[in-house]
Order: sequence, then structure tokens, then C-alpha cells
Amino acid sequence: MDIDLSQFEKKNNSQTGSLPKWVSEGSDKLQALYYETCNQRKLISERIRSEGDRLSINDRRIVLSRLALQCNVDRSYVTARRLPELVRFINDINDELETAWSRRAKRNSGVKSLSRKELEAEVASLRKSNERLIKDGLKRDLEKAISALGLENRVELVAEVDNLKKQLQEKNETISNLRSEIRRSSIKAVS
Repeated sequence: MDIDLSQFEKKNNSQTGSLPKWVSEGSDKLQALYYETCNQRKLISERIRSEGDRLSINDRRIVLSRLALQCNVDRSYVTARRLPELVRFINDINDELETAWSRRAKRNSGVKSLSRKELEAEVASLRKSNERLIKDGLKRDLEKAISALGLENRVELVAEVDNLKKQLQEKNETISNLRSEIRRSSIKAVS
């Protein structure tokens, strides 16, 4: 009986075809960028394992301009403003790659294991990172909800209404002053 080891391998999203919703609903360019990001992640991970401490910082992370060049898109297209989910995805991958590289560098530098304090510091750092990601997600969701309700426009409209009320009051005072002047001039003309 032959056993195929590929049965036991973990398949990533690009192999299984299950893409994140923001990729599957995105444009062809976005999908190409996502697949290239996954490929670069794999290549950089392999280079970290093989070359380790000889890699420069740009060789051990995904660089947006290089990614854009590989996919034949303009560099200005791959920004947090235009593709926030992709940039967030790349930043998360870069964090993973940096962690893998630092562990490899520590392992090669003769350090056998991390001390308890270092592990606690790393846990605290990861918790802060997790909290930041949660807050960013909540902030993004709240901004979407506010924009859907049009509250930004309501605030502007309230300010405009207040401004118009002030202008109306000033015009009414001007009219009142002009009426009193007309009365005075008609009283003078009659007498």
C-alpha cells in the first residue's frame, strides 16, 4: 500500500481556491496582486530558511513597489487608500516574515532559547498588536456605518442651517432698522 505524503500537507488559500471575500469580489488586478503576494511570501520564507542572516531588510519582506512591478500595475495603485485590505494583508505577512527572520537570526547567533522575560515581552508586544488590529477593524467598521448613514453630511447641514439662521437674523435686524428710518423720515416729512 503506497502512502502519498501530499494527503497530509496543509494547503494554503491559493491552492484550495477559497479566497478571502475581498479578493474574490475584487478586480482581476487585485486577484493577481493577491496571488503574487502569496508567491512572494513562499519565496521569501524559503530564502529566510536557506540564506537567513545574509538577507537585507528589503529581501526579507514584501515590498509594495516590487509587487506592483511584478503584476504590471502602477505603484500608486497599491496603496492603503486604494487597496486597504491587501496592504493590511501584506503588512501582516511582513510581520510574520520579520518574526521568522529574527528567530532564524537568533538561532544562528548561538542563542539557544528565549528567556522568560523575552517571551513575556514578545507576548505583550503581540497582545498590543492584536489590540491595534481589533481597534483598526472596529474603527473601519464604524466609519463604514457612519458613511452609510450619511452622518457626515448631517453635521455639515446642521452647521449650514445655523449659519443661515444667523444670516436671517441679521437681515431681519436690517429690515427693522430700515422700517424705523422710513417711519422717522415720513414723520419728518409730515411735520
